[in-house]
Amino acid sequence: MEKFRSWIPHGFDYLSPDEIKILRRLQARSRECFEKEGFTEIIPPGIDYAGSFAITGRNAVPDRIFEFRDSAGEILAVRSDLTVQVVKAVASGRAGTTIPADLYYVQPVFVDAGKGSGAAREIYQAGVEMIGENSQSYRQRLHRLVDLARKSLSELAEGARFIYGDARFLEILFRDIDRMLRRELSEAFYRKDRRKIQELCQQGKVESHRAEILSEMPHIFGGPECLEELKRLCQKEPGLLDLLAEAGTVEGVVFDFSLVRELSYYDGPVIEAFVPGHTERILSGGVYDGLAREFSGQAMPAAGFAIHLSELMNREMKTGMQNARA
Repeated sequence: MEKFRSWIPHGFDYLSPDEIKILRRLQARSRECFEKEGFTEIIPPGIDYAGSFAITGRNAVPDRIFEFRDSAGEILAVRSDLTVQVVKAVASGRAGTTIPADLYYVQPVFVDAGKGSGAAREIYQAGVEMIGENSQSYRQRLHRLVDLARKSLSELAEGARFIYGDARFLEILFRDIDRMLRRELSEAFYRKDRRKIQELCQQGKVESHRAEILSEMPHIFGGPECLEELKRLCQKEPGLLDLLAEAGTVEGVVFDFSLVRELSYYDGPVIEAFVPGHTERILSGGVYDGLAREFSGQAMPAAGFAIHLSELMNREMKTGMQNARA
């Protein structure tokens, strides 16, 4: 019993007065930035059906969700993903808004992590969802997403660097490959594990030119110059060449097409952002046009990103302590 009187579960913690000041400032700046761009706030429920999170693929692993049963036997979960809930609300007509909808949130999520991992299980976020905009071309939507992410971070963290990938690369490269093998290949691709990729391609009898792309693409990343090398590698895959041409219109990013795991709801370009001196990503997002189909049976244009306020808060605290010691 002494444990429950004085300890708290791993991955959770009290915020100090200094941390609270930083977090409140980051939240206020996020709201100000989003509202200036015409976004309306939405607050999803803290509890939802566990299936709402599991069907998307991202949290299909049960131990990533805080899951429980209510008194009626319903299997519920604490909120682990805000994008899923916002898209679900719009697709089912429960968001109290018309389509297209530009919505933002400033809320925490709760994602389980193994004991000893050191990972936080309560994570504060601020993010946007741009849903149902049919009047814009795919390229316009993509540029709006990247521009808004860059503008938002300019208010919160100086010197952010963006990484750009595209989930459609895996969709093309994995065609006709056994689904179980795809899972292993996806993880090896994400980890840039050339040897494992080659072993799996041989096991699955993947065409030689696609096996070469899968094993080499993760190791080709950088600025616009890497796109020319990738185009040479992908000569026998016209669909990939089209995606590389589209990527070439996005400026000021590092291209890395191993960025996306297959088991997620992203089905188009994805972005992540980091700041110098901090190893954890501070922003992640992308395009997920197919996500609404999980709730309404019909796809809907959708894109957005989440800013990881907890990481920005930790970064500022660390910088403050370093300055104090100096």
